[in-house]
Amino acid sequence: MHSVGYTPNRQQVKEMIGKLDTAKKGYVTLEEFSEVLKPREIKGDVRNEATTAFAKMNADKSGKISFGDLKRVLMELGENLSDEQIKAMIQVADKDNDGQVSYAEFMDMMYQAKQM
Repeated sequence: MHSVGYTPNRQQVKEMIGKLDTAKKGYVTLEEFSEVLKPREIKGDVRNEATTAFAKMNADKSGKISFGDLKRVLMELGENLSDEQIKAMIQVADKDNDGQVSYAEFMDMMYQAKQM
């Protein structure tokens, strides 16, 4: 969330997770997480914000967000998700089933979230 210019405190993050985790599974999926970004996307330049977020997640500059990239970002945000939960988040956006999220897949996910 910091990557797209939104800096919530811990309490705000807990409140967001509580609101988004409608199934009360104890975590938020990538699809649910994209709901948090929706209001920000409408206000700002979606492509620039999404590109910045992708670049920050893709620290090794491989062109894809890997399991390790997503896990690192989630840990930086104070989220303690299991490996299975992180893999499930990747699967939401991973259209070519290579286990990673490419820039195109990430942008598709961001634009789909905006349309919801």
